[in-house]
Amino acid sequence: MLFRRLYERRAEKAAAWERVVIVGPPCAGKTTFIKQFLEPRGVEAAEETVGLAPETEEARGEGLRERAVRLLRGLAGRGYVPRDRVERELAGIRGAELLKDFDELPRSFVEHLRERYGGYALYLFHIPPDVEEEREAVEKLLEVAKRVGVEFRWLGLGYVPPGVVAMLREGGEGYVEEQLRLYRRILEEFGAAGGRLAKLWELVRSVAEKTGEYIGEYILERFAEAAGKLAEALLLHIPGGAAAGAVLGVASYFLSGQRGWGRLGEAVGGLV
Repeated sequence: MLFRRLYERRAEKAAAWERVVIVGPPCAGKTTFIKQFLEPRGVEAAEETVGLAPETEEARGEGLRERAVRLLRGLAGRGYVPRDRVERELAGIRGAELLKDFDELPRSFVEHLRERYGGYALYLFHIPPDVEEEREAVEKLLEVAKRVGVEFRWLGLGYVPPGVVAMLREGGEGYVEEQLRLYRRILEEFGAAGGRLAKLWELVRSVAEKTGEYIGEYILERFAEAAGKLAEALLLHIPGGAAAGAVLGVASYFLSGQRGWGRLGEAVGGLV
């Protein structure tokens, strides 16, 4: 198993608490850590991807338009919590100071942690780029990623996705390079769409704030409808849909319930 010694050492620390929430970037090895190393030790462990508040059961059945309206309502006045305020806002959770490793966190995620995990300990799990274990494979992966122009970072934190390291060992350098090039193309598509939508949303929100609740709600819904159509159009130009994962601009959020990556492997697709 890749990085077994690292998992073992981390488990010894996390097992000091009876109840712990394991947080980290997407595809960082959190589930493996819990299932294979914490649960056998009798630790009650939950898992959260840093920055992403989970959807409710009702939201999972929404269409693109409904998802757009809900997201845009949530964006208004929500913003981010800077690293120097995270520990204070999560005063009821031991280990919250570990989240200072991130540049900032979406306020919705911080509020989710506060409401759900009071009394828990928090343990930040990720594999750092300077990890000694599997050093040769990690260096090769980082070399390929640099050549392609991809960097494994999440809200400012650099890390190594273990699934992509495994892909390198099993499929070879050429296969990983192909996958990362597809990954970069998807990020570029989402980044362009997300940037345009973000600027338009600022204008929409400004107008809505000046026109009263009724007209403001109408404008918001019309904008959400247009954004949803853009998200649908993106599906025609991206290899497959988007797996549940990072919110890379508004459009990628709309697509997060879609499936069918086709050429993009699960280890890389899960990063999006």
